[in-house]
Amino acid sequence: MGSSRLPGKMMMPLAGKPVLWHVIERAKRLQNIDEVILATTTEVHDELLVKLAQENGIRVYRGSEKDVLDRFIKAGELFCAQIILRINGDVPLFDIETADMIVKEIKKEHVDAVFLYKEKANAIGGFEAVTLDALKRVEAVTTHPYDTFAHEHVTAFLGLNPRYYPKLNNDFTRLVVTPDEKFDIENMRIAVDTKEDYDFMVRAYNRFYKEATPIDLGQVVAFLNSGRVL
Repeated sequence: MGSSRLPGKMMMPLAGKPVLWHVIERAKRLQNIDEVILATTTEVHDELLVKLAQENGIRVYRGSEKDVLDRFIKAGELFCAQIILRINGDVPLFDIETADMIVKEIKKEHVDAVFLYKEKANAIGGFEAVTLDALKRVEAVTTHPYDTFAHEHVTAFLGLNPRYYPKLNNDFTRLVVTPDEKFDIENMRIAVDTKEDYDFMVRAYNRFYKEATPIDLGQVVAFLNSGRVL
């Protein structure tokens, strides 16, 4: 709720329900996970998120607002998670099928983390699969607040983007997967970071959402690729 670019965005309405509600409902439909957990902060302004999660049968861990890496590690420990699928709370159209696929891959390949090919990730949603052990190892070799980026952006240290960490840390094993070509589209972001992002999401939900049926992201991409405008 404390977003600097769009304060309160998690509770902004889409088709009569908050952004976070739609993220939770999509996460509940994943086949390769055991439980959906909300990992939020101890700040007063996030009480609304805790209440929403509890009303929808979701357990909650509350931790540091700034040290998100620590928050995820402690949530993983509390709920005995060996693998964590980290889903950003502001992506109410994240692709369910692709998220399920990367969990399947991390289990099959026994790697520390699975990422989406960066050039195509923005149109599918923010998520990665990572082992709890890998997050603990990241914590052991980084120090908060001195390596602030690694602690604010949970999986950045494990990633492959030289903008963040110029030298690849070969102590970790990674797999990068390319999403289905049906999601190929330029200049589409489904994270709600700005008022423009939210306005786009409102138009998408007004056109495609049917009660109790998550929107098919592939259908939205196909609609836009056909030249039509929301």
